[in-house]
This record gives sequence, structure tokens and C-alpha cells, in this order.
Amino acid sequence: MRKKRDIILPLILLVLLIAASGIGAKLYIDGRATAASLRAELDASKESAALERSDFLRALADLESTLTEAKAERDGLAAELDALERRLAGVEDDALILEGEREDLAAQIKLLRVAIEDKDREIKALSDDIEYYNQLYATNIQAHGDAIGAIMTALEEEAPLRKIAKVDEDGNAVTLPEGRQAVREDEAYYYVYPELAIYYEDLATGYHFSYGEDKLFNSASLIKMPYVLWLLERVSTEEDLARERAEAAAAETTAEPETTAEPEATAAPETTADPETTTAPETTTAPETTAEPETTAELETTADPEITADPETTAAPETTAEPDTTAEPETTATLDTTAEPETTAEPEEEALPTMIFEDERFDLSRTFVYTEDAKRDGSGSIQFSEFGSEYTYRDLVELAIRKSDNVAFAELRRVFGYSDFYAFNTRLGVNSVRRNFYQITAADMAIYLRELHAFTGSDLNYGEALKSWLCSSAHTVMIPYGIYSYPVAHKYGWDTDAYHDAGIVYHDSPYLLVILTDLDDGGTEVDTYIRSVVKKVHALHKIICS
Repeated sequence: MRKKRDIILPLILLVLLIAASGIGAKLYIDGRATAASLRAELDASKESAALERSDFLRALADLESTLTEAKAERDGLAAELDALERRLAGVEDDALILEGEREDLAAQIKLLRVAIEDKDREIKALSDDIEYYNQLYATNIQAHGDAIGAIMTALEEEAPLRKIAKVDEDGNAVTLPEGRQAVREDEAYYYVYPELAIYYEDLATGYHFSYGEDKLFNSASLIKMPYVLWLLERVSTEEDLARERAEAAAAETTAEPETTAEPEATAAPETTADPETTTAPETTTAPETTAEPETTAELETTADPEITADPETTAAPETTAEPDTTAEPETTATLDTTAEPETTAEPEEEALPTMIFEDERFDLSRTFVYTEDAKRDGSGSIQFSEFGSEYTYRDLVELAIRKSDNVAFAELRRVFGYSDFYAFNTRLGVNSVRRNFYQITAADMAIYLRELHAFTGSDLNYGEALKSWLCSSAHTVMIPYGIYSYPVAHKYGWDTDAYHDAGIVYHDSPYLLVILTDLDDGGTEVDTYIRSVVKKVHALHKIICS
């Protein structure tokens, strides 16, 4: 009986999942289809959901049948127990029982009571499951279907129309792209229903809903996020290797302790106390320049900056041409530099060695100088700087994300190129950007966001920085404004045939959201519409989380 229950429970869960997907499973809808055909497809999915509900009810009936059988078995055990107890009490006609038989009966009664307790627990679990699944289907599934329906209505019926001029800037007549039909037109414009795509995914469970997820769009500045993600993953790896090289180099320079020039040898200046021979300290400083004795390397490497920075130690030979009294401070000064390692050495600095890069491109502390040749119009702030202004490459990475800076992004692409980025796309399974930098799909953008979520949650060098830059990224009028109660790590894109936003919403259960459109006019009407879709998706997410 328990084995049968173990089989039925997963079946119930499977049917529930199918019922949910029947209403909300990803519905790919070609943007060229009419609103009527889209509604017909949604109606068909509702009919499918009704059939799946009957499957659910049949499975639930099987579970109830199992419960009935369990109760019958429990009643049988109880009757058997009653008979044994009556016999043991001597109330039956053949009440004469030997002592051994009495012990055997007592043992059987004990086992029956345990079996009855087990059966009671099984009956309670079955009853609880039936109640839970009935409630789940009546509430969650219905709410889930309503949320999906609201999103579909917004996508297929409520979007503002896109205007397409009938004449281009050169005075040439414009025809509508193949497959696009004007909903209405006037003397100057065609008005067409926009191209739309959406991809939502709960990052905890993997549940997702998508619409037009494989449709190609102009990537616009949306592409800056995945490019920077790839770059920072690579830079982080290169920095770790650079630190290892620096540490190895430091270990090599300290690998020969106390082999030459013992510190006592620096006392030689005491024997050359004559002012005329005060040039001797210069010769006795040789052990300091020969940084081989690594017992004093800590002193010498930290003392060298002090020696070059301290005019007194270098000027002493010239000023000691006076009395012998000046020779003593010199000799004590040289002893002091070796006798007080605690004051001259700074272990904290030595614990952070300079990074040694094999490829200097990945050293983001390098400087970029803004010139007239580097000027790019469009988004960003560097274009308004004076020529000759300097930025580190880390600054460029940050500005490419936070300000969508075109100057910064152009310089990053000039230095780091495309081939490794395309290899990154291949590794992730991204198809649309594998060989074309200027197109993207909602499904591929979702892949980038999953990788972003993993990187920002694990990388110690740039994970938190990249998340912070994205959470403070410009143009917050779409996803962030639609869900203003939660942080959103997002990147927008706006260009010809493109008005997009994509990001990770840091709800109690984080989720990713991609919205791609060709509503390139932007503006209040478009922003308000996109925010309404965002809010509907957020409502669906709350149902999924519940």
C-alpha cells in the first residue's frame, strides 16, 4: 500500500506541473501573427488545461481509492487485534490457554498494535495530501492561469503601436517589412503592432515563461553587459595568475637566508671614523644593494625607499668633512637601519605583492587618454570631457555599464577584440551572438543573465563591483521603475528598431527578466506600457514563489 502511495504522489506532482505548464507553458508567438490568431492559441491552451484537469482529477481519485483501501486494511487489523485480545482475556469458549500460548498471543497483539499505528499514520498522510492537492489546484493553478492570461493579453493586445514613416529622410517611399501589416495609417505614417519578446525565469526553481524568445532583435547597448561580463571573468582569472606570479617571484628573492653579509659587517664604519674616510659607508652600503642575503631582504627592500627618500643618509658623506663627531651619527645611523627591522619593515605591503601580468592588456590600472579620435556620439559622459582627460581601464568598464558609455565601450572592444568573446558565447550555448555582435534573442539574453548571477555571487575580484554597477545603471524607467521595491541589476539598450531592458530582480527569490521590443520611439507611453508588463510578470513570480 505504501509503495502504491509512493508512486501516486509523484504522479500527482507531475500532473500538477503539466496543468501549470498547460496554461503557462512557454507560448511562442510569431510577431507577424494577428491578434485573433494569438487569442485562438491562448484559447487552445485553456482547452488543453481543461483536459489536463480531468487527468489530475483521475489521479486524485486513485489517491482517494488508495485511502479507502488503507482504511479497510486498518479495520481488518483492528478486528484481528480485538479477537486476539478477547482470546487472551479468556472470554472465548476455548479459553484454556497454555502459558507459552499466552506469551505468543501477547507478542502478536503487540505487533498488531504497531501495524495499526503505522496504518493510522499512512491514512493521515493520504488525507493531508488529498486536502493539499485539492487546495493547490483550486488556488495556485487558477491564479497561475489568470496571471499568464494577463501577461498574454498585455503582449498581444495592449502594446502601443509603432509608427513607421512612409517617406525616409532622402524622400524615398518606405514599404513595410515583409510580414508586417499596418493596423492603421495616415498621410505620414504606418501604424503597426510592435515586435515583442519576453523571458522570465525563477532562478531558484528554474521555472520560466517566455514569449517570442527566439526572435532576433537589434542588440543595441544591451550587448555591453555580456561583453563586460566576459571581460571581467577573464580579467579576474588573469589577476589571480598575476598575483601568483608576483608571490612566486617574491619567494625566489627570499630563498637564500643569511648566506652573505651578516648584519655585524655593517659595523665596519666604526673603524673608519675619520672624516676623510667617511666615504666608506658608501662602500659598506653595498650589502644593501646586493639584495641576495634575504635575511636582510625585508630590511633592505623596505629600507631602500627610505634611503632614497632621506637626504640625510645620502648627504652624510659630504657633510662629514667636518669633525669626527659627525661620523658617529653616520655609523649609528647605518646600525639603526639594520637594528630596527620592526620600524622599517612593513609586512602588510609585502603581503600584497605587485601583480605580474603576462598580457598587460588585462591590467585594468593602465591609463586611457581621451583623444579626438576616440570620440563617440550617443550615450555616455566621456564624450563631454576635455581631450587629454585620463581614465583607468577599470573606469572604462564601469562607465560602459553604469552610463552605457560609447567611448568606453569602443576602447574596450579595440583593446580586447571579439574572438575570445565569441568563444565565451559558444561555451555558454548562446547562438544569436556567436558570430554577429549586433543581434540577440530573449532566450540568449537569459543565458547571459544566468551566468551573471553565478559570477556576481562567487567572484571575489569583481562580482560585487559588477552587481553594484548594474544596480546603479542608467535609464531605470523600465524594469527597475516597474519593481521599485527591489534592487535590479539591469542593462538597457536603445537604438534603431530596439528598445530593451534586461536584468536580475533581487526579490526574496531572485528572478531574471528580459524584455525586447522594436518600440524605438521610447517615451512615456512606451515606458508605461513596459512597466505594466513588468508588474504582471512580478505578480506571476509571487504566485510561483508561494
